[in-house]
Amino acid sequence: MNKLLISLLSSAMLLMSCDWSFTGKKNITTDSIQYSNRTKAFEMIIRADYPTRGDRTLIDSVRQFINKALGGTFQGDLSQGDSLLAFYAHQWEKEMRQMYNEIAEARGNDQDMAPMYHSVTIKQEYNTPLYITYIINTETYSGGAHGMHESKGVTFQKEDGHVFCNDILIKNRDKEFNNLIRDGLFRYFSEQDMPLSSDIELSTALQVDDIHNIPLSLIHI
Repeated sequence: MNKLLISLLSSAMLLMSCDWSFTGKKNITTDSIQYSNRTKAFEMIIRADYPTRGDRTLIDSVRQFINKALGGTFQGDLSQGDSLLAFYAHQWEKEMRQMYNEIAEARGNDQDMAPMYHSVTIKQEYNTPLYITYIINTETYSGGAHGMHESKGVTFQKEDGHVFCNDILIKNRDKEFNNLIRDGLFRYFSEQDMPLSSDIELSTALQVDDIHNIPLSLIHI
C-alpha cells in the first residue's frame, strides 16, 4: 500500500475537519533546479522545485525542509539552491564511487558491472490557497539484484509555514475524523483497481482489527 497517498489524503482531511483561520493570500514561486552527473562508476540526479520568491516565512520553511530532507548538514546560504544540491550530490558521489570500487575489487574486474545510482526528486505536488504539499521521491542502486525506491510527503500551512505533523492529527482525532480516513481509504483502493466493498475487506487490507480506530502508525506526514 502506498502510504504516501494515504498521508496526503489525511492532510486534506485534516484541513476539512479543523476550524482554523487562513488569509489565503500567502504564496511562493519556485524554480526547477537540477544537478546531474554521470561517470562509469555512478549516476547522480537531484531535482527540486526550489522556492525563490514570495512570502518570506513560507520560503524559509520550505527551504529548511528541503535542506533537512537531503541531509541537514548544508550550512551555506539557503537562497542558493544550486549550491545546496551540489553539496549533497558531491557527498553521495564520493560514497557511490567508493562502493563501486570496492565491489569491482572484490570481483576482480568491473566488466558488465552496473554503475551506482542515486536520484532525488523534490516536487511541489499541490499548491492551494490553504497549504502546499511537497513530495520527495528517492531511487537508489548500490549493487545487488535491484534498487530501492522511497516516497514521502510533507504539507505546509501557508498562514505560518508550519508543517502538518502527527501531533496535529492526534489532537484532532475523533470519530468523524476516523470516518474521513476510512472513506478516503476506500477511494484510494478503488483508484488502485483494488475496490473494497466492506469494512471487513478494508480491515483485512490494512491488517487492523478495528476499522473504527485506524492506527496513526499507518499515516506518515
